[in-house]
Amino acid sequence: MQREEIIIGDCSICRPLEGEIDNYKTEIIARRSLWKDNLETNYALEQSPYVGHTYYVFLKQPGRFSLHSKFWLFYQCPKVFYDGYEKEEEFEKTKFCYGQITKVNSYDKTGATISFTVLKTKSLKDILETDQAIDMPLFLENIFIQSLINKDYNLRIIGKYFQLSTSFAQGDIGQFCICTKHEDAYTICLYGEWFLNEDWNFGVKYILPESMRKVLMINP
Repeated sequence: MQREEIIIGDCSICRPLEGEIDNYKTEIIARRSLWKDNLETNYALEQSPYVGHTYYVFLKQPGRFSLHSKFWLFYQCPKVFYDGYEKEEEFEKTKFCYGQITKVNSYDKTGATISFTVLKTKSLKDILETDQAIDMPLFLENIFIQSLINKDYNLRIIGKYFQLSTSFAQGDIGQFCICTKHEDAYTICLYGEWFLNEDWNFGVKYILPESMRKVLMINP
């Protein structure tokens, strides 16, 4: 039986990543989404998702999917979802969640509320402790290096984490990465990019390039 494809928003402006996945050297690519406490309100879910549980998730437009589709979604605690990271412990609550759509509760041109059953999760700590460290793809390194040279970036130090971000096109397009020291080496454990209305997050374990570390003046 063929699945019915659901389209939310104007996908003519979507930037599909299917053909670019190999460039990022990771299989963990997730949309940033609002995990809801219940169907009646937009209260965000306070508790980090667990495997085997089903949650309500709002997927904003644009996008396309089918019932029973499986993919990664990105969870952040409500404070971070709305205001960004401010405390070290908030990074520990962040999770990539792989799961399946078990029900489409509602949808319109602005987005869709789905029931999403979590099949596996990966925290930033899991990534740091279990994944193999690899070199950051050169095209990403070049983007950040150019921004660092032009002094067109923002660097925040939050506990043991560094958050580096840059943007252009009046803020409509941009990238960020989260870095921390792990086993005596600075490692990027989260990379993200946004393009107009889309917001992608990548579970990665990139070695922080020496060129970036020197410009940022982070000690070895």
